[in-house]
Amino acid sequence: MSQYRILVSDCPLPEANYGGTLKLTVKELKAMYPASRSWDELDDSVQVLYAEDEAAFQKLNIFEWGGYPYDLDFYAEKSYVYGIEGRWNQELVEQLTEYIKSNVRPEYCADIITFWAGDGEQRMDETSVQINEITPDDLAILERAHCHCVRLI
Repeated sequence: MSQYRILVSDCPLPEANYGGTLKLTVKELKAMYPASRSWDELDDSVQVLYAEDEAAFQKLNIFEWGGYPYDLDFYAEKSYVYGIEGRWNQELVEQLTEYIKSNVRPEYCADIITFWAGDGEQRMDETSVQINEITPDDLAILERAHCHCVRLI
């Protein structure tokens, strides 16, 4: 089983990369680090998530997600699906709160969902929060919950 946190919406939303990570091909990495042999076994067209500093992977990253687990269909049928990645801590929750206030509108019918994939359909709890009043505390439930939806109204 794997836990996922996602943002779903009826309207497109911008991606967000607070850590500054980059998607590069192995060919690009070989050009950046010609002395390194660690990339030799991989095809040049393979994409890799890269950052100068490992801490970048702990920051909020919201990305359009085409290959989400099929279990999501149990919980949401929205046109747009975005993965939420990063180390779930106070900084990330504050970044996510600001992202929501800046980018999500009530008419988008957006939800943030946490669920465990690989164990069949689970009972989902729900809370609703008004976008203009959302606080980090409203999103804290997503760290502890097994299967939960925060409706952004």
